[in-house]
Amino acid sequence: VGDVMKVAKDLPTCSPDNTLMQELVNLSSMGCGCLLVVDKDGKLEGVFTDGDLRRQLATGGAGVLDKKMSEIMVTDPRKVTPDMKAVDAMQ
Repeated sequence: VGDVMKVAKDLPTCSPDNTLMQELVNLSSMGCGCLLVVDKDGKLEGVFTDGDLRRQLATGGAGVLDKKMSEIMVTDPRKVTPDMKAVDAMQ
């Protein structure tokens, strides 16, 4: 999958302390459909996708916009490495 992976500089990131409202533009700004939630050292703490946004709005309404990313991010995202085959990465 390495030949189709985006590099770090092309991925939108945010702080776990920011609210969803603060990150809405960032979520769609790079065409990824996701945000990587990272700590101050750049370590991945979680992810938040446009699908997560739809689910959060459906269950929590507009109030979800004031929640911190740390409250709504997925904390155990699936990880792939550049040397993995696409078929393995999709499982």
